[in-house]
Amino acid sequence: MATNYGFKISKAGYDVEDATNDQLIMSSGFNMLKSKPAGTTSGTGDINVAHSLAYIPFCFVIEKISANHYSIIGDTNEAQFEVDSTNLVINADVATDYFRYYIFYHQGY
Repeated sequence: MATNYGFKISKAGYDVEDATNDQLIMSSGFNMLKSKPAGTTSGTGDINVAHSLAYIPFCFVIEKISANHYSIIGDTNEAQFEVDSTNLVINADVATDYFRYYIFYHQGY
């Protein structure tokens, strides 16, 4: 039974069966961002989302700006977010805002 199994995609010109890691585009053996279930929320003020990881995870939040316009929350948005070892806290600006958040298992800095 093979011990080298999983999902792999090789670069053009390389056989995926014999390709080295440098010759692969993607492999399930590579260290990739692994996401907890993503979610949506809405509200005003501080919106708490518990993540239960006991460390500060890498995460990002997308804000719905209008019917067909979304923006990743960052320094240019009025809304902001913070994350600690127990919660993601989204600070919504004045009006009721709608958000989609992604929390990853990788530890943030």
